[in-house]
Amino acid sequence: MLDWALDKSGNRYLYVAGGTSLQTGNFDYKHIAQHDFPINKTETAFKKTGLDKSTKFQLNFKNTLYLPYNDDYFCVISPNQTSVSGSIDFNNAPMLDRLKLIANHVDLEGNAALRLKEIP
Repeated sequence: MLDWALDKSGNRYLYVAGGTSLQTGNFDYKHIAQHDFPINKTETAFKKTGLDKSTKFQLNFKNTLYLPYNDDYFCVISPNQTSVSGSIDFNNAPMLDRLKLIANHVDLEGNAALRLKEIP
């Protein structure tokens, strides 16, 4: 979740970014797009994410959106499903610096403002 908002009825929406994980290994930073926020298993901050594989989040407009915070989109995952929810500790200065750099490059704030207009 990158941000949250309320619609006119007071329903909460979360601004989220799509991501993908590697089955094995780590991302090669030479092959990461400028809108990607990768976090590798070998990074110190990875342990706090709750993820189980190296993951990259796409922070471009196409892969970010506000979703209603309800059971249709956010639910308890049963043990036999493969989805993994995690979080990134942005109190970790290197992580926060990396996010700021990518966010400025892709105009994450501007994209969020455009997406916010899509909330009914």
